[in-house]
Parts: sequence; C-alpha cells; structure tokens
Amino acid sequence: MRFTDEWAPGCWSAAVLQVSEQHIVWSDSEESEGTRYPAQWMFVLWRPFDETRPFRRPDAWGLTIGHPREEVARTVGESGTVYVLQDSECLWSSWLTIPLVCDRFEPWLTTSIQAAIQAQQTTERHRYARWYGNERTEFDQFLRRVTLSPPPTS
Repeated sequence: MRFTDEWAPGCWSAAVLQVSEQHIVWSDSEESEGTRYPAQWMFVLWRPFDETRPFRRPDAWGLTIGHPREEVARTVGESGTVYVLQDSECLWSSWLTIPLVCDRFEPWLTTSIQAAIQAQQTTERHRYARWYGNERTEFDQFLRRVTLSPPPTS
C-alpha cells in the first residue's frame, strides 16, 4: 500500500479520526482495577473511481483499537494507492453518525462518538464561516468600509 498527497484516478481515498483516548471503566468492587480500553479510531474508505467529483458516501467504514492503518491496508491490498483526505475535505460530523446507526457500543464509547460529532460540527461551522463568510463577517466588512472611507467632500 502506498500513500499519495494528491488524488488521482484509480486510487483509494481514506480518512481517519481518533474518536477516543484510552478509557478505563472502574467496577463497583474496590478489589478490581477496572477495565482498560485502548484509544478508538474510525476510518472511512472510498473504492477507486476515475472521475473527478465531490466525495459521495463512503464505501466502507470501521472502528478500530489503535490507528486503522492495518485495517485499511487489508482492504486496499499491497498494490493499492491511498489518498488520505485533508481535514478540509472531511465531513466527520456526518460520517460519525454511521456507527451510531449501524452498531451498538458500550455507553462510554457512544458518549465519545457523540462528543466527537459535536466537536466536528464546531470545526465545520468555523470552516464554513471562513470559506463563505457569515453575518458577523459581513457586518465587520461593512464597519471597515464605513470607518476607513474618506469623509464626503462638499
């Protein structure tokens, strides 16, 4: 499996995100240490296609313990090339709903996924405001024009 920085026809596309840090669930008994769960990651994959077009829904997804590199490599194969999406190309707030709809998890992991969705929604809102502007941006631009404009001459 090879990685590339630029999408090209025929390569796989992938995105990965750490959903939770290591987590310990303590039992009610004082004698036990608790159950330790390693960091959880999510990945999404798109099989190769030849047209340049916006990414549609992922063809595959998964949650893994630790980084999903091995899982992606098994799916893609040794000869596959993988383009890893840049943060600005990701819609994690949408993709993170897939496991919540399609599977069941321990309550702590469900809570972690929901928190990741909220964090990604905030990130995406900031990104949209930066890309497209918002009311506050338009108001600030108006104020700059008004305060920097020379006074009218009579």
